[in-house]
Amino acid sequence: MPSPVAHSLIGFALGAAWLVPHDRSASLRAALWQSRWPLCLAVIAANGPDVDYLPGLCMGSLNAVHRWYTHTLGWSLLAALALWLIGRQAPAGGPDCPGAGKPGLPALAAFTLIALSHLATDWVTEDLRPPYGLMALWPINDQFYISPHVLFLHLQKADFGQFFCWHNVWTLIVECAWCLPPLLAVLFYKQARIRHAHPPK
Repeated sequence: MPSPVAHSLIGFALGAAWLVPHDRSASLRAALWQSRWPLCLAVIAANGPDVDYLPGLCMGSLNAVHRWYTHTLGWSLLAALALWLIGRQAPAGGPDCPGAGKPGLPALAAFTLIALSHLATDWVTEDLRPPYGLMALWPINDQFYISPHVLFLHLQKADFGQFFCWHNVWTLIVECAWCLPPLLAVLFYKQARIRHAHPPK
């Protein structure tokens, strides 16, 4: 499955697209800073299903329970709701940040989409260990699904020694090649909208 790098870039891109204002801030940097708390929650939502590494770590194998119940539709919906409720208690990032303080239903929809992005990303990732894919539609059914078309390479992580290998370096390069352009496109769009909203005097 992809590394946290891919999931974080996707979560940040979706969070920036949905939660960062583009018509009330003096600059893109200010808009990102004002939205820092919902953006942090967006990155957490994008990585949330990988919390199942923790019991695997306690069991001595990172992959022991990976890709099971936390990589599902049901868990993603519950996690998005939990993060949305946490976001309602987060400190306000600024008066011009619509996602800070007490986010409304659009923010809940954003967190849900971001949480589901993890499943979509894992679905198009190379998997060399049965059962192949993920139990994406639980609790509707407990079948495993995997895309016939692969965009991301598997990450070698059976033990900590495998992390530091050239295969994983190449895997991270592939992830950045897929995930950085959408993030840069979102930031470019936001910056253009901000400049349009604040024409030079």
